[in-house]
Amino acid sequence: MLPERMAKENDAVTEYIRNTKAFRKEDRVTEIIEERGTAEGLVPIFSTLEISDAYKPWYDQDEKQCYVLKDQTKCLH
Repeated sequence: MLPERMAKENDAVTEYIRNTKAFRKEDRVTEIIEERGTAEGLVPIFSTLEISDAYKPWYDQDEKQCYVLKDQTKCLH
């Protein structure tokens, strides 16, 4: 199930975090619980872009060889 759909069905908060070092997630969860109460269920869903390792195929035409090159990409988590 998609996180956005889970949040909507459970009346939870979905927040996009631009800077993961700007605040502690545990503190934000505590704030949300204080606002909505201590009922059981899903509290917040955080999403952020993180840099991840990736690999791409590469063909060197001079050497006539295939390689796998390491690269970096951004992934939504």
